[in-house]
Formats: sequence, C-alpha cells, structure tokens
Amino acid sequence: MKRFKIYTENKNTRELIELISRSLDGGTIYFGKGIWKGNLEDSLIVECIVNDVDVETVKGILKKLSEEIKKMNNQECVMITTENLEKVEFV
Repeated sequence: MKRFKIYTENKNTRELIELISRSLDGGTIYFGKGIWKGNLEDSLIVECIVNDVDVETVKGILKKLSEEIKKMNNQECVMITTENLEKVEFV
C-alpha cells in the first residue's frame, strides 16, 4: 500500500474541493498553515491511501490533479509525496 499526499496553498477552496472530489474516489483533506519562501500561508493537504494494484493509475490521476491545482491557484509548484505502508486489515 502507498500513501500519497498533495501539498498546496488553500486558495479557491470550494473549487479545489470539487476538483478533488471529481478526481478521487476517497481521501482526507487537512487544513493548516504552511511556509513558502518565508511567507506564512493557508495550506491544504490531500491524502489518499492506495492498494498496490491501483498505484500506477492513482499516480497518474494525482499528477494531473496537481497540475490543475497549480493552474487554479496560480502557484509556482504543488508537491506530491509518496510513502510505503504496511498492509492493514479493515474492520
């Protein structure tokens, strides 16, 4: 399993959430504060956990989603991170 996170500035929040909802079947959105080049800004992190079978498909979806977020928010960059996770059982 893998955990993907997209880090972006929290601008155009309603449109951003609609875009994320159309792109992903599920995930979690975290709101907070971030620093970019010394400036404090509102931040938004999108997290999704994917089984090994779907990793490549989701990777492509997240790359496209990040490019759309970058344009929508007029940002220099949007970061995507990936972490390996151990499999767990759903209860």
